[in-house]
Amino acid sequence: MGCVPLATSHLLQRLRSLSKSQQYASKHAFESDCADLVTMWTNLPRMSGTEMGADLLELISMWPDFVTYGVAYVVSNDVLSCIRPLLEAVLASNAATLASSTEALFHYVIAANAGCIEELANTLADIVTQRTLALTSLMPPLDLMQEVQFVIDLLEEYQFPTHDRDSTHHGDSSQPSTHYSTAGVLRAYVGLVERSATVFIQEVAFPSYCNMHCFPAPTCVLVRGVHPAIYFCFSTMLSLIHGHRRSTKITDERPCRQVVAQVWIWGCQAIISVVKRGPSASIQEQIVRDTMHYVLFARMFRDFIGERYFISVSKSLVELLGVVALHTPDAKVSEAGSEEVPNFENGIWGVAPLSEMELFQLTDNSRGDGAKGLICGDTARGLFLPWSDAFIRASNADAARKVPHEWRSTCFARLP
Repeated sequence: MGCVPLATSHLLQRLRSLSKSQQYASKHAFESDCADLVTMWTNLPRMSGTEMGADLLELISMWPDFVTYGVAYVVSNDVLSCIRPLLEAVLASNAATLASSTEALFHYVIAANAGCIEELANTLADIVTQRTLALTSLMPPLDLMQEVQFVIDLLEEYQFPTHDRDSTHHGDSSQPSTHYSTAGVLRAYVGLVERSATVFIQEVAFPSYCNMHCFPAPTCVLVRGVHPAIYFCFSTMLSLIHGHRRSTKITDERPCRQVVAQVWIWGCQAIISVVKRGPSASIQEQIVRDTMHYVLFARMFRDFIGERYFISVSKSLVELLGVVALHTPDAKVSEAGSEEVPNFENGIWGVAPLSEMELFQLTDNSRGDGAKGLICGDTARGLFLPWSDAFIRASNADAARKVPHEWRSTCFARLP
């Protein structure tokens, strides 16, 4: 038998006293009750006829009221800071009733939980959507994304055991479903991630690039033959990772990985839009060289982004290569003379990804210097300056500048 909290009776008495006119006086009191309820649901014996078994039955009878008042408290306060304790209590009650052999208890509690989940999910989806529409920051709100991601984890943990129990054991089609509500939060979250990436690409990194087809074209000083937007995209993604890993508040890397992936995806679309507008012959050579560098830099992030999220990035890179190869057939890129240039698959697509040691070195080199230290990279050697001869992938960047002559003949769809 598990350890039952000594304050069980006191907590039940507090729950009895809850009413619409008597809400929680503080966030701390609400969180404490939620934490105590998690312990009670986990440890109270499920056998009636004993004092503790009677406590469990009383808890079950009062649960719908607590859930109702809990939702009201969360919605009337800061939802993102209050929602997790309540969801954790709901999950504990869900697990306890799913493990019970008492059919009536299962329906009684799950019905209350389903209504709670639906209202909280809909409220959260609306909040995230509003934040997305109002987003103006040039750097993504990773702290907000992390909180939403944690809530999504809890919602999915609730959803799948409930679905398994309903479909496998009960087949009750009248049971409230939270699938669409949970999916709504996920859609809102994905929209926030995508909006963060598009704001960066469209309003910061690529405005001048997207106007290259105009006449007269905007004046732009190339850096070693490459548009600075390409370098800026690479450096800013490093800066984002750097800031994320130095933060004491952000512990989940998934939002950062998702944003970095979306930036590379939307950047591909920005370059494709320029190519499809029919650039003049004078800038076709530059676009080819820009594309080589863009693919190179994006591929360097594949380990950090992770296989799951990088699949979409790879598809976008393949699309970019195909469009550039198709629409710039006459672009003549200067050859390297007698100097041999690595082929595209080995020199550019197969570039070694950024390792954890290199990312640690990135943060360590800029420690104490803030953003300035990162933008300058390792000021002594330029390890993280992509146009520097001391760049950590200098030989690959050199291949991108010279452009492998056989790159057009590569079967992009079969690239690993």
